[in-house]
Amino acid sequence: MSNYAIEVTRAVEKDLDSLKHLRAEAVEKILKLENEPKKKSSALKGNLKGLYSYKFNLSGAGSFRAIYSIKEEDEICLLIIVASRENIYIEADKRYKLLKKQNLIKD
Repeated sequence: MSNYAIEVTRAVEKDLDSLKHLRAEAVEKILKLENEPKKKSSALKGNLKGLYSYKFNLSGAGSFRAIYSIKEEDEICLLIIVASRENIYIEADKRYKLLKKQNLIKD
Protein backbone atom coordinates (compact mmCIF):
# COMPACT_ATOMS: atom_id res chain seq x y z
CA MET A 1 0.00 0.00 0.00
CA SER A 2 1.38 3.38 -0.98
CA ASN A 3 1.80 6.36 1.27
CA TYR A 4 -0.30 9.48 1.02
CA ALA A 5 1.36 12.89 1.03
CA ILE A 6 0.24 15.32 3.71
CA GLU A 7 -0.37 18.85 2.40
CA VAL A 8 -1.09 21.86 4.57
CA THR A 9 -2.61 25.24 3.85
CA ARG A 10 -1.23 28.51 5.27
CA ALA A 11 -4.03 28.46 7.80
CA VAL A 12 -2.94 25.01 9.01
CA GLU A 13 0.67 26.23 9.29
CA LYS A 14 -0.66 28.96 11.62
CA ASP A 15 -2.68 26.36 13.54
CA LEU A 16 0.47 24.30 14.07
CA ASP A 17 2.59 27.34 14.97
CA SER A 18 0.03 28.30 17.63
CA LEU A 19 0.75 24.99 19.38
CA LYS A 20 4.28 26.30 20.15
CA HIS A 21 6.21 23.58 22.02
CA LEU A 22 3.59 20.95 21.12
CA ARG A 23 3.96 21.55 17.36
CA ALA A 24 6.46 18.72 16.80
CA GLU A 25 4.30 16.25 18.71
CA ALA A 26 1.22 17.27 16.69
CA VAL A 27 3.09 16.90 13.39
CA GLU A 28 4.36 13.46 14.43
CA LYS A 29 0.80 12.32 15.16
CA ILE A 30 -0.63 13.83 11.97
CA LEU A 31 2.00 12.09 9.86
CA LYS A 32 0.38 8.78 10.87
CA LEU A 33 -2.26 9.65 8.26
CA GLU A 34 0.25 8.83 5.52
CA ASN A 35 -0.78 5.17 5.74
CA GLU A 36 -4.46 4.37 5.22
CA PRO A 37 -5.89 7.77 6.21
CA LYS A 38 -9.52 6.62 6.06
CA LYS A 39 -8.99 3.81 8.58
CA LYS A 40 -7.53 6.15 11.21
CA SER A 41 -10.39 8.68 11.05
CA SER A 42 -14.11 9.28 11.05
CA ALA A 43 -16.01 10.46 7.99
CA LEU A 44 -17.84 13.71 8.67
CA LYS A 45 -21.47 14.46 7.81
CA GLY A 46 -23.63 17.46 7.02
CA ASN A 47 -21.82 20.54 5.70
CA LEU A 48 -18.50 18.72 6.11
CA LYS A 49 -19.49 15.60 4.16
CA GLY A 50 -16.47 14.38 2.20
CA LEU A 51 -14.02 15.36 4.95
CA TYR A 52 -12.45 13.26 7.69
CA SER A 53 -11.66 13.93 11.34
CA TYR A 54 -8.56 12.44 12.95
CA LYS A 55 -8.54 12.55 16.77
CA PHE A 56 -5.33 12.71 18.77
CA ASN A 57 -4.09 13.81 22.19
CA LEU A 58 -1.20 16.13 22.95
CA SER A 59 0.79 15.88 26.20
CA GLY A 60 -0.91 17.96 28.86
CA ALA A 61 -3.08 19.80 26.33
CA GLY A 62 -5.93 17.36 25.78
CA SER A 63 -7.82 16.23 22.72
CA PHE A 64 -7.22 17.68 19.25
CA ARG A 65 -8.58 17.11 15.77
CA ALA A 66 -7.14 17.30 12.28
CA ILE A 67 -9.86 17.83 9.66
CA TYR A 68 -8.82 16.93 6.14
CA SER A 69 -9.84 16.04 2.60
CA ILE A 70 -8.50 13.03 0.72
CA LYS A 71 -7.56 13.42 -2.93
CA GLU A 72 -7.59 9.74 -3.89
CA GLU A 73 -6.28 10.20 -7.44
CA ASP A 74 -3.18 12.04 -6.19
CA GLU A 75 -2.87 10.15 -2.87
CA ILE A 76 -2.92 13.41 -0.89
CA CYS A 77 -4.41 14.33 2.47
CA LEU A 78 -5.10 18.07 2.43
CA LEU A 79 -5.30 19.35 5.99
CA ILE A 80 -7.95 22.01 6.51
CA ILE A 81 -7.64 22.71 10.23
CA VAL A 82 -5.78 21.42 13.29
CA ALA A 83 -7.16 22.53 16.64
CA SER A 84 -8.71 21.49 19.92
CA ARG A 85 -12.21 20.11 19.59
CA GLU A 86 -13.89 23.31 20.81
CA ASN A 87 -15.53 25.09 17.83
CA ILE A 88 -13.31 23.26 15.33
CA TYR A 89 -16.22 22.18 13.16
CA ILE A 90 -17.51 25.75 12.72
CA GLU A 91 -14.08 26.96 11.59
CA ALA A 92 -13.60 23.84 9.45
CA ASP A 93 -16.83 24.65 7.62
CA LYS A 94 -15.60 28.19 6.83
CA ARG A 95 -12.23 26.95 5.57
CA TYR A 96 -13.84 24.12 3.58
CA LYS A 97 -16.11 26.57 1.74
CA LEU A 98 -13.15 28.84 0.99
CA LEU A 99 -11.03 25.95 -0.36
CA LYS A 100 -13.91 24.80 -2.56
CA LYS A 101 -14.31 28.35 -3.87
CA GLN A 102 -10.58 28.37 -4.72
CA ASN A 103 -11.02 24.98 -6.47
CA LEU A 104 -8.51 23.33 -4.13
CA ILE A 105 -11.22 20.84 -3.13
CA LYS A 106 -13.82 19.42 -5.47
CA ASP A 107 -17.25 18.16 -4.45
